[in-house]
Order: sequence, then structure tokens, then C-alpha cells
Amino acid sequence: MVQYTFLFLQVTLPVSTQIEIAPQHHQFMIGRGGLNIKQIMQGTGATIHFPDPNNAQRKSSVFVSGSIDSVVVARHLLMVSLLGLKSIWYIIQKLEPSFDR
Repeated sequence: MVQYTFLFLQVTLPVSTQIEIAPQHHQFMIGRGGLNIKQIMQGTGATIHFPDPNNAQRKSSVFVSGSIDSVVVARHLLMVSLLGLKSIWYIIQKLEPSFDR
């Protein structure tokens, strides 16, 4: 019963996290036409918010929210896109089919 309760909370409990990413990397991570971010959000079910690039006081905080699982995977994919190791789409395709969005 405890294991089921934990699994239920893990999938349904909404969380958010803040990631500090230097503003000069934001455009690269967002991708042309927002493609990278759209793929990450659609693939994980998380919501990702970058600060307004036109703001005079550009901040480095990127906010990710959603279920625990979706936030963890989205954060990982953001870091991978920053490193440029593999395309986001390739990684999303490799997610376990049991990943519940």
C-alpha cells in the first residue's frame, strides 16, 4: 500500500524547479522556432518557462513545472541540449514507453 501511495504521488504531485542557465545559452536551448523546448515539453508533459529575452535585467532562471517524473526528465533533457550531446528528439524517442506523461 505504501509503495502504491508513493507511486501515485510521484506521478500526480505537481512540483517546480528553478535552473540557473546563463542567458547566452537560452536561444540555443530553445531552438529555432522554439522546436527544442516544444519537443521537450511534448515529450515529458512538463512546462518550461524561459525569462523574456527583451527584459533589460535578463535573468538566468529557467522554471520547469509538472509531475515529479516530467520535471526530472525535462531538466535532464535541458542539460543534455546545453551540452549538445544528442538531438532532443532522439533522446525523447528513447524514453521508456512506460513513462507516464
